[in-house]
Amino acid sequence: MKQQPWKRALSLMLAFALMFAMPCVTGVYAAGEPVDYIERWWDSRKQVVDSRADSVTVYTEIDPNTTTWNGGTTGGWYVVSGNVEITSRVTVTGDVHLILMDGSTLTVNGGIQVKDDDDNPDTPSADSLTIYGQEKGSGTVKAIGGAWASGIGGGSYESGGAVTIMGGIVEASGGEYAAGIGGGGWFGDGGSVTISGGTVTAIGGNGDSGKGGAGIGGGEGNGTFSTTAADDTPGTAVIYAAGGTNASAIADQSGKENWSGIIFEKNAADSKYSGVVYGDQTLQEDLTLPNGEDPQTLTVKEGASLTVPDGKTLTVKQDGELRVDSGGELHVNKGGTLEIQQNGSVTNEGTIHNSGTISGTVDGSGSLVQYVMSVKLDPAALSLTKGQTATLTATVEPDNATSKAVVWNSNHTGVATVTENADGSATVTAVSAGVAAITVTAEDGSGASASCTVTVKNPDPDPDPGKPSGGSGWNEPSIGAEMPIAEPEEAGQSGAFSQPVGCVSDMLGEVSVSGAYQFRLTSTNGTAPVVELDSTNFRAVLASQEGNDYFWKVYAVGLPGQVCTVKVNGTAVARLTLISSIFGGVSSDTTAPFTVPQGGSYQFRLTAIEPPKLSAGSSSFTVEYVGNEGFDWYFKVVAVGKPGDGCGFYINGAPVPVAVAHIS
Repeated sequence: MKQQPWKRALSLMLAFALMFAMPCVTGVYAAGEPVDYIERWWDSRKQVVDSRADSVTVYTEIDPNTTTWNGGTTGGWYVVSGNVEITSRVTVTGDVHLILMDGSTLTVNGGIQVKDDDDNPDTPSADSLTIYGQEKGSGTVKAIGGAWASGIGGGSYESGGAVTIMGGIVEASGGEYAAGIGGGGWFGDGGSVTISGGTVTAIGGNGDSGKGGAGIGGGEGNGTFSTTAADDTPGTAVIYAAGGTNASAIADQSGKENWSGIIFEKNAADSKYSGVVYGDQTLQEDLTLPNGEDPQTLTVKEGASLTVPDGKTLTVKQDGELRVDSGGELHVNKGGTLEIQQNGSVTNEGTIHNSGTISGTVDGSGSLVQYVMSVKLDPAALSLTKGQTATLTATVEPDNATSKAVVWNSNHTGVATVTENADGSATVTAVSAGVAAITVTAEDGSGASASCTVTVKNPDPDPDPGKPSGGSGWNEPSIGAEMPIAEPEEAGQSGAFSQPVGCVSDMLGEVSVSGAYQFRLTSTNGTAPVVELDSTNFRAVLASQEGNDYFWKVYAVGLPGQVCTVKVNGTAVARLTLISSIFGGVSSDTTAPFTVPQGGSYQFRLTAIEPPKLSAGSSSFTVEYVGNEGFDWYFKVVAVGKPGDGCGFYINGAPVPVAVAHIS
């Protein structure tokens, strides 16, 4: 049936009315688009504050119309991405979590309402807001309170709810009589404020008469302030708090002895911010004194410490002052910088530990512990013959290092030993053929070190024209190469070694092996020779056959100096001495066959100057790098196949495995 014109017009009017009456819906993101945030906690085992990235997959992305943040919407998770400005006060209801994505800025003109409905912080009626940052901590929220309203917290006459800040950059300023973070103007209690991470600036509002708002606290009442998270994680935040007319920077001073962080306070009567380092603090971001127009002092008091880590800078410029009190400590780590600009002041009455960079003048009568920055060795490499000695000289920098003592070490004392001399140099003694690393390390704990690679060779044997040369080296032609047939030796010429029955070997006697060595067996009875080795430190493979000539190749897989007897058809024909392995200077603690239960694991220790690679020859085992201690590198192999499966393990892509395992 055809619709009447008046009905069609009515339908259009209703549709438009419904469209304009509907509240604005913000973007709700579903699973598959996670947003990271940083969680912090106290690691009681390590006794440090640790952090990890967590993520949410369901949240509301804030836009200029998102003025109500509800704990019942998308689990109470809200995300700031990009630059967003909201022109009216935001209302928080229930438990809300706000993530400040790196590089984003949220500006709220009117502030963020987080209140306690019954003005009693001890009851669970308070709304709550928790603010998180991301990895870089560069996301920002700026909350500017309106008339008598806090920047973040209660409105006019209202008490603040529960505000927790774990990261990001938070700037909150109160309106008249109101706190920066906490209670609203005129009798608004400060509620509960916990700041354990990030960089926070809280400015209380002034008042024409009476008392203005605290930087953190109440418009009138104090509220509670803490720098320790609910799980007792000590805080690492940098906080700048300034009180309004006749008001304190931080109203609640009752737990000051338990504060943790870098906290600057500027009460109404103060002309500058006075900062104190509470606990043991490490800069999370660069810090500049002062960071604004107002002068700033920062004091590391007795029992406290401040660390400038790798990649961070503490700058002290004009109107800035840094003091290290007696019993206080300042650590400038390697890669960290203390920059004292012209007219900046640093006074040390405690201890400064420096392994980084300090530019400018440090005054005071305290002590400076200068750690070793680098150690150099001369020469950096040595080539010696067994029995020879050489001298190594270590140069320690800088010249003003508090302690220049060093410790010498050889990773293979069976190849080369090292002994410190009275003048600080060291003597290296070549013990046996192979490769060793001589390391010198600063004794002051800085970790500065240097290494010298020592290659030891056996003395050249006396020329013996009557003895066949035989064999081929690792770099010479191998498979199918023409080789002279050795004449049978007379009885007693080779001692314990003799030609086997049924064939002639071109390798007879003592042989040194660097990497690999090939020899030829010529059958005299038409039967293939049988080759046996009495050590797993070598591998033997039949490389090729040409008529009655059988070309065998032995690979060195063990440690320098190890030996192996080669038997052919049951007769000992040669003894091999390992000079260097096929693995390019890498030695393994495992060369013999072994078994691993299904689902079980086994750990290899590979010793090398440079990081080695270990790979499995089949999918029956997986290989995982575990870590290293000096020149020892650890790999875990896991049996993921079925019982009976076998697998060879290969170092640096070598043609033969260092060891073979089976699954039991």
